Amino acid sequence: MDESIQLLVEACREKLIHDPFNSFFFEELLEECAEKASRPSEVWLVLFEYQILGIEDIQFWEQAIEREGCNDWLEIHTQKLIMFSKIGGQVPTGHNIQKKLKYQESTASAVLAAYGLCKWDFQDSQGIFMKLIELLISENRIETARDIYLERFQIPHNQLQQTYETFSLFVSQNFSEQYNSIMRDLSVAMQKTVLFTRTFESYELQIQSDPHNVDNWLEYLQKLSNLNDNVKDLLLAVFYRCVHYSTSDGSWERVWLLVILLARKLQWCNQLLFHLALLWRKAFPRLIRPYSFIIPYIKEESALKSLRRHLRLHITDSFECIEALKALVTAQAVYSVKSDATGMELWEDMAFYSEKIPSSLDLVRRWVAISYDMICLKPDVLVTLHYEANKYKADSFIFALRYFSSAHDGQVVLEYLIEQFEKKLGSFDKPQDVFPYVENYLCTGLTPETYDDAINRLQLLRMKLSDFQMSENREMKRNFETENLVHKPKRVKDDKSSDQTDHDSSDSTHRNRELFTIHLKGFDTSVTDNDIEEFFLGYGNPISILRNSSENPSAKVEFLSEQEVLTCLTRDQKHLKGNIVTIERVFGSTLWLTNYPSDYGVEQLKAMIETSTDTAPLSIRLPSQNTIRERRFCYVDFETAESAANARKKLDGLEIGNFRIQAEISNPSLKRQRPSLSPKHQIYVKNLHFQKSSEESLRACFSEFGEIDSISMPLKGDHKSSLNSGYAFITFKSEDSAKKAIATKSINLDDRQVEIYALKPREAHARDAKFYDDARSVSLQNVGDSVTQKQLTAHIESLVGPVERLTMQPKSRKALVEFKTVADAGKAGFVLANHDFGGQKLVVADKKKYFEEEKTTKVPMMMSPMMMKRRAKR
Repeated sequence: MDESIQLLVEACREKLIHDPFNSFFFEELLEECAEKASRPSEVWLVLFEYQILGIEDIQFWEQAIEREGCNDWLEIHTQKLIMFSKIGGQVPTGHNIQKKLKYQESTASAVLAAYGLCKWDFQDSQGIFMKLIELLISENRIETARDIYLERFQIPHNQLQQTYETFSLFVSQNFSEQYNSIMRDLSVAMQKTVLFTRTFESYELQIQSDPHNVDNWLEYLQKLSNLNDNVKDLLLAVFYRCVHYSTSDGSWERVWLLVILLARKLQWCNQLLFHLALLWRKAFPRLIRPYSFIIPYIKEESALKSLRRHLRLHITDSFECIEALKALVTAQAVYSVKSDATGMELWEDMAFYSEKIPSSLDLVRRWVAISYDMICLKPDVLVTLHYEANKYKADSFIFALRYFSSAHDGQVVLEYLIEQFEKKLGSFDKPQDVFPYVENYLCTGLTPETYDDAINRLQLLRMKLSDFQMSENREMKRNFETENLVHKPKRVKDDKSSDQTDHDSSDSTHRNRELFTIHLKGFDTSVTDNDIEEFFLGYGNPISILRNSSENPSAKVEFLSEQEVLTCLTRDQKHLKGNIVTIERVFGSTLWLTNYPSDYGVEQLKAMIETSTDTAPLSIRLPSQNTIRERRFCYVDFETAESAANARKKLDGLEIGNFRIQAEISNPSLKRQRPSLSPKHQIYVKNLHFQKSSEESLRACFSEFGEIDSISMPLKGDHKSSLNSGYAFITFKSEDSAKKAIATKSINLDDRQVEIYALKPREAHARDAKFYDDARSVSLQNVGDSVTQKQLTAHIESLVGPVERLTMQPKSRKALVEFKTVADAGKAGFVLANHDFGGQKLVVADKKKYFEEEKTTKVPMMMSPMMMKRRAKR
């Protein structure tokens, strides 16, 4: 190793002991060894104490050990054991612990301790578990192995099925007589774990698709925090895995803050909180916020002094810095009391902080409380300095007034404060808040000699305050009229978006969603949906807020009426939490998409759109299904019209298998209301020629019966070049035309005798559900109303097994499924119960449940006393 680097390494180690929060030497070392691939192992060992090492860093460290070991197997082995012991102790993931065990003597007790650290790791704990079982069996500790196996089944993990299979073999070999009872009890006990595991699998798929996406980890941790069981173990296991993927990018701060806040909320032990806070500080050495969580748990005075020097160098007038300083002031006072010091160092710090951040009233309050309770110093000068720096702020004035009211020698300062208020009342930010305190002071301890003077002063102050409030009200009224504020009705949220109706909807109250939506841009990432609702309070009531997840956040906000939109446009170029925002109308940012594969749901559509266009949609809205015909279209919202236009260009005509996608920009102004024709206007024709028959030949042939409204002729594979399916549906504009065609019964078309029938409801074309095999059939309740038959079939087959046939009642949200085997029907009850699909938790029951009518309770009508009397007379 180079001599200059060696000196820097030694200096850093010295600083770590005496000045652990000094980052100067570490930064110098990083500059000297900027090239990661060439860093010596000793540099990596020091940097490990200073920062979080990512996956790539650990690989470079391992390569450095191998490079410097010069094929000395024992030296390399020893250094790697040290390396992974440190990494596994700091971030105990299954991966890190396995690496440590690779270079450590594997005894059952050592592996058991290692397994205890990472057994809740969903992804990587299985290898350690299997090694532990193998060691226990080799030592003939069969009972212990069985107990650990049974505990394993209470923990959700990625290899649950593998664990079940190996346990079955283990029981058959060691507990053959009790096999049936053990396995039966296990099946009942692990039902909850199976549901847990299925939930985890959906989160894990999202993580594996993009492990460097901070939002995926945040969502994972948030959902885990809502669980009731083993929240701490699950959260920590996921968080430690997240650490290696995190970077110094500011967006990752949210993960650390979330975990720390959850740790406090769930009352984790102080030692663990301290460890997490130190990791946060290592991840972001220049960030101030972690120190407010670190300081309360520091036990060495040298570390506290090191942190004090660090904060003085980076002091700012920010919430994070003030919180850290408040914690530091408390800790310094505690050490002053312990060491019988006078607290002069603390006094100097407070004077320094007051000068640098004069607006921090909370910090001064903390100092006043500490100075009286702990070190018996009177902070008169500090309070005065704070007041002078914030002279016309009501909070500062009231604090000074209350402080000097309780001080023995504060009379002179009090008189000075009252005179300042009398002279400069109009300059205060909230004089109405100050007045009660001044009134209380002037009325306290009155004598006959001072009574008249005090009353006159109060009367004059009341007049000044009244004039101030009148002028302020006039200004507010002027602003109100300028802004054109309009009172809005209470928000009403619709369960279904109007855009989820079909093109041929007959609803006269159809809402054009895009006409009622605005685009909000320019706000900070810290702004929440509640902040946006408050921003529009009095102007409009948002019924939905769609946000992007980019570094430059924006949102599409939907309102109930166009009048609200016009009113909210007056908020353009106003401040939203410190930033000037831009508001504009939304046009052309929604796609209407159809003819995609029939088994596609929201997730498949989202993946297809992102892959094809390199643009993530804000939302995808599917229509509610009905019994008469399946609806296969969706509305896709994008952030801008440019994004939608680009997506339309790439999606329209895109071929996926035998499907050619159709994509159009949704334009509310071009939508027209089409009459909903009754089934009596429609006919069903079959025995068509598969090649010759087309919509044109059908229209030419059947026009003799009357004017045709539409023709639907399904193609095999839904492709324009495909053959037709041998049948078609024809809708006439009049019922008489349909009757004439049906009376004909058959007609010659394209060298075929085509048969003509009256249209039957869709249920009549499906096989009669009553003939489904009882043993192989189950009914599903609470099926999502936007789920199609093909989507449900494909999903069930992926989870359970082949489906023979499936019938749905979309309006009742029920489905009847017949499997090909009895075993799959039994498995369905275990796998599909409470399974989340289509936004709903499925309920599994027997076949009879499908045919039960929903019971409705008739609510008795409320009658007035007069009506009751009239009825009694009758």
